[in-house]
Amino acid sequence: MAPPLPLRLVRERVGAVADPELPMLTLDDLGIVRSVTAPEDRAHGGGLEVLITPTLLGCPALPAIESEILAVLDGCGHPGGRVRQVLSPAWSSDWISAEGRRKLSEHGIAPPGPAGARWRCGWVPASPAPTAARRRPGRRAASARPAARPSWSAPPARRHSPS
Repeated sequence: MAPPLPLRLVRERVGAVADPELPMLTLDDLGIVRSVTAPEDRAHGGGLEVLITPTLLGCPALPAIESEILAVLDGCGHPGGRVRQVLSPAWSSDWISAEGRRKLSEHGIAPPGPAGARWRCGWVPASPAPTAARRRPGRRAASARPAARPSWSAPPARRHSPS
């Protein structure tokens, strides 16, 4: 059996794992891998620990990602490792690498811009149109017209005069 690879090389190989949903991207492209460490307490069996932040809470690809990472750890001579999800801080599209953004663009997927960035044309004001709930009582909007009787409704009932 070959000696275990150093942490630096294990980290590179874990980062090179392909994303199951977007196979043109690696975990490093998406910024999912937080760290690969050898825990000091070794309470979980002595293997390496890989911390990942999922792109989405409850992501259906997580079991596949975790099994691929564990296979990489075994292949690097570090059996008995574990993968732990870290949810805070939450994953952000800011963590996608420049290479990952390039790959997304090449495959026709518009990569999101940095969080909080302005659109090229400037900020778009978020002022909704006036609604009845926001108008003052007793006033109609300038464009409001009296409701017309729908064309499909029955004509008004006629009163019959006694003969």
